[in-house]
Amino acid sequence: MIREITPENYKNVDKDFYSDKYIKIFLAGTIDDGESENWQDKLIYSLDWYWWSPDSEEDSGFDYALGASDDEDIVIFNPRRENWDPNSSDEEIIEQIHWEEDHLDKADLIVMFLADDSKSPVSLLELGLYGPSGKMLVCCTNKFYRYNNVKCTCQKYGIDLLESNNFSDICDEIALIYNQIYPVKPLK
Repeated sequence: MIREITPENYKNVDKDFYSDKYIKIFLAGTIDDGESENWQDKLIYSLDWYWWSPDSEEDSGFDYALGASDDEDIVIFNPRRENWDPNSSDEEIIEQIHWEEDHLDKADLIVMFLADDSKSPVSLLELGLYGPSGKMLVCCTNKFYRYNNVKCTCQKYGIDLLESNNFSDICDEIALIYNQIYPVKPLK
């Protein structure tokens, strides 16, 4: 099972989950004060049940599993709070911002999902801040109102831009990146 760390539970999780033994994925992107679709839960569920085997190497003995055995190595940093109040105090908002900044810094991979019908101003800010980090995957279609800005920023910083909001496609991209970070040896 994939481990998930949120702003609500992070103080109670094993600090070992922050170590280099795990690939740490931050789920950046559309939240819209909790009003948008909970794409984070859908992506976590998709990753938990995901299986990928590359067609180009079907005779090589490689099998990659995200959702079978390898997901033991994955920790998800999920910034979405179950009961977020958009009218939270400044103190609560600042605590959330610091949690996100800290976990964006600790992440090995930042998956940014920009929903077609959202504005996502904080996500666009994070794209500008973390684009040069070399650890981003952006999922955005041409229906997003600032698609051209996103596309140009991704080109400038060499960010993988997946022009899809399909969770299977996103899992495929994460699997490719995952297996670059943690190369899998052929089965014997």
